[in-house]
Parts: sequence; C-alpha cells; structure tokens
Amino acid sequence: MRSNNSHPISRRHYSCVIALLSGFVLAPAHSFDAGPYVGLKAGVTNFSDICSSHDLACDESDKALAAVAGYRWQNWWAVEVEYIDFGDASSYQASASIERDRLEFTGTNIAARANYTISEYTEVFGKLGAIYWEADTKGAQETVSDDGWQPSISVGADLQFYPSSLFRVEYQYFHDLGSSDVGSTDIHQFSLGVTYHF
Repeated sequence: MRSNNSHPISRRHYSCVIALLSGFVLAPAHSFDAGPYVGLKAGVTNFSDICSSHDLACDESDKALAAVAGYRWQNWWAVEVEYIDFGDASSYQASASIERDRLEFTGTNIAARANYTISEYTEVFGKLGAIYWEADTKGAQETVSDDGWQPSISVGADLQFYPSSLFRVEYQYFHDLGSSDVGSTDIHQFSLGVTYHF
C-alpha cells in the first residue's frame, strides 16, 4: 500500500507554486514609483471648425500616433514629453470634386503631470503643458507651412497589468493650433496606450 507522502509533488508544494505565481502577476504596483518610463499611444484626432458650408465634403478626423517618455518624482507627479502625429483633415470644394486643402499637424508636447492613486493597480492623472506644433496646408497649387507654441491639457487613467507595464486611456485638448497662414483648429484627441517603467 502506497503512502500519500510518496507523491513527488505534495499539496503543500502546489500551494507554494500558486502563491509565487499570484505574487508575480499581482505584484505591488511599483510601476507607480519614481523613475523613468517610455510608451506608445494610438487613437483618434478630431479637428474642430475645419469644415465650412462651401465644402462638398470634409473629413475632420484621422488616426493619431504618439511616442511618450517621462520621469516620475515620488508617486504624485511627473514630467512627460511626447511626439504626436495628429494625422490630417481635408476638405473639398463645392464647385468641383477636387481636394481643396489637406491640413497636417505634428507636435512635441511637454507637460507637468499630477497623479492620484485610487487603488493598488489604478491611478488617474491630469497634465498641463505646452505643445510646439508644426503644420502644413497642402492645396492644389502650393504648400504652406507654419509652426508655433500653444497650451495643452490632458486627463486620463493608468491600469497596471504587469509589474512594470501600465495600460493608459487618455483625452487631450490642444487649443487653437495653427495660424492665419495654414488655418487654425482646436484639436481633441482620444488615445489608448502602454507605458513601460524602468
């Protein structure tokens, strides 16, 4: 008759393995601690007040991509720099089915960020900063370019899904980007992203 103690892996060993795996997957949220981080975001840009009643057709939204780098001091604040490709908006003349203008925006946003941890794995944040924007308006005859600085504001949330990685959802508002030469617009952007914390 075999003894229960002869099993190569005991119930106690199983318990230890499960405890170790649980501790690894649900590790303390050290991604919220001080240190550098990098990330990528993708989303949708909405350009306000681009279209007019004279346009045959108009597209005020496009895909957006961004690369993020930041550094956290303590748990509650950080500084972020991000390069954003906002995509473009385009419109067409009512008198002819030809493209009238294509307005393209990119920018480098620098912002101070305040964080508030609401659980072991979740935090919310707000950002206030300024963006150095660059714009090109491409028409049938010529391309006009301009650049400048404007304020920016953001709100969002981070969710830890791995000890050093956070899932991010974010809304950003950029006020009055552009100029009289290339056209101006308020930009609203919604994005999802992932950041890795060192």
